[in-house]
Amino acid sequence: MSVAVKPAPVALPRRSPPDRPASLRAVVRRALLDRRRAILTWGLSLGAYGAFMAAIYPSIQSSIENIAKSYSGGLKEAFGVQAMNTVEDTSTRRCSA
Repeated sequence: MSVAVKPAPVALPRRSPPDRPASLRAVVRRALLDRRRAILTWGLSLGAYGAFMAAIYPSIQSSIENIAKSYSGGLKEAFGVQAMNTVEDTSTRRCSA
């Protein structure tokens, strides 16, 4: 007859939880890895759309300018539209109400 001897339980060293930045970094990294296909799809699609718009803009520029010229004076004043061929910052303008 043989007697099986159980080994004495070994106490495992206590591990402290990771610090918050490391935890957050791990969660964000995992989320990005899980969604990498969607991120690539959206990124490539929006990039292609932007390139397409930049490519066709010279051919539609005159049409956009004609449309902007045909806007009524009140509409131009309400939205601050003078011309559609320049980019200007209108966020600092004040309304005269």
